[in-house]
Amino acid sequence: EEFSGYSQDVFLVSEVGTIEFPTLGNLPVEGKTCAIVTGMLREKLSEFFAEVPTIEVRIANFTINVNGEVRSPGMIAVNKEKISVFEAITLAGDFTDFARRDSVIVIREIDDKRYFRSLDFSSYDVFNSPHFYLRQNDVVYVQTSKLKLYTIRDAASKYLPWITAIVSIAGLGLTIYISTR
Repeated sequence: EEFSGYSQDVFLVSEVGTIEFPTLGNLPVEGKTCAIVTGMLREKLSEFFAEVPTIEVRIANFTINVNGEVRSPGMIAVNKEKISVFEAITLAGDFTDFARRDSVIVIREIDDKRYFRSLDFSSYDVFNSPHFYLRQNDVVYVQTSKLKLYTIRDAASKYLPWITAIVSIAGLGLTIYISTR
């Protein structure tokens, strides 16, 4: 996450959750909202200015990845402080007809370990999940329903014998034509 100050300086949050701010030094910002960081900076900088300084803090590089059975899979840049898994799927074009709404996987990496959480969109419990709101670099994977697998198999099993027969007959006709010449 990056925070931008009044002079349009960009401050990258370190791995330990701090920003290095001129004159003020290292400031803890991890887990704080933009409004809280704005207030903290305004308070700390006010002693250096005759008037209260104008400060704008915003997130600059919050991205998530949505894949699987959505219409537009890929990386999504988020321009606000938090985004729900519902909003992420909407931004990815919503579910396809073959999406499993009862098994949406959120993959989150914490301290170099991956954690997998299955969310059931058909249950109200999804709103109480600690993975309902996504974090930087979360991956949302919408699984494929068995209906898609059966639909593909049924189509193949329905037409494949006819295609095989036609190709075989055409090959036999070509063989007969070549051998009678």
